[in-house]
Amino acid sequence: MKLKKLLSGILAAVVAASTISMATITAASAADSDVTIYVTLDTDASSTGNEATYTISIVPNQQIGTLQMQLDFPEGLEYVADSFEVSSTAATELGWYGGNIIEWTESTQIVSGYCLSAVFDDYTAGTEVVVGTFKVTVADDSVYTPTLTYCEFTDTDYSIITYEMVLTTASYTSDGVTAGDTVTITSEEIEAAENSATTTAAAADDEDEDDDSNTSATSANDEDTDTNSDSSSSGSATNSSDSSDDGSTDSSSSDSTPSTGVKVAFGASLFVVVGVIGAVAIKKRKK
Repeated sequence: MKLKKLLSGILAAVVAASTISMATITAASAADSDVTIYVTLDTDASSTGNEATYTISIVPNQQIGTLQMQLDFPEGLEYVADSFEVSSTAATELGWYGGNIIEWTESTQIVSGYCLSAVFDDYTAGTEVVVGTFKVTVADDSVYTPTLTYCEFTDTDYSIITYEMVLTTASYTSDGVTAGDTVTITSEEIEAAENSATTTAAAADDEDEDDDSNTSATSANDEDTDTNSDSSSSGSATNSSDSSDDGSTDSSSSDSTPSTGVKVAFGASLFVVVGVIGAVAIKKRKK
């Protein structure tokens, strides 16, 4: 899904800047990459309505060992079910000898091929080989460009090699289908776009991690603040309790132990009573 979005973005940018016409395409344009893929509109097979036939062909600059391409369509352009037809001569034209397979998988819309025997006949570099054809229909009148995703080619040692796609834009109307300009997308551009997207995604992940880290630090600070607040409250409560306990002890001591003034008054009263008793005893003795 991500690769399809990348290709859509690249395609939109290239289409906007493209001024190349079909007449300018030659085998020489394939010299920049190891393999050039052409997705061309078959004007002879185009209907007078909203249906058209496309041809996929490749021009390898060297003999190849495997190929893989997946069809991809912009919104509004729909593949006609079971319309893909693999060329019966493609494997032979590629110089694949014995046990060679080129097949179409309808469920994934992938055409793939390989030389099972790893035995290759002579192949003339720069020879165009038709891989297959397919049909499309459109929902609305507009300009559409079918493309390919997940392309991969290898050489006879099965090492991955570079490629480029030359895609045909087409104008669809109720009167018919007309081929327009072509656009070229290279595997290097796709790789650069993927790397850029990966870098952007990684940067976004780093920002998210920083945000999460800051959020965690803030939460930790809040917890520390709450803990300190709880400690302060606990200290205040303890001090208050201590003060209350001190007050109770003082009050109890005051109630159970007479003050100095009370002791003096009690002693004086006792002295008076003793004096009175002594005086009475003296009087009785005189009598």
